[in-house]
Amino acid sequence: MLTATGRRAVTEGLGLEAVGIETASNGDVEVGADLMTAAPGVYAAGDLIGAPQLASTGISQAEI
Repeated sequence: MLTATGRRAVTEGLGLEAVGIETASNGDVEVGADLMTAAPGVYAAGDLIGAPQLASTGISQAEI
């Protein structure tokens, strides 16, 4: 699971693309409605996936 708290996803240099995780031009990790990335079994939550960038939202997403 990938999760982050902040104002901008800093994903450069993590090698996400090498494992099949797609990112938007601004660095946000692309996820589906179920928060799964393009890499099977890998989920992302919180500011890493874009708006609304609220800690409470990220925590709730991670708990789900």
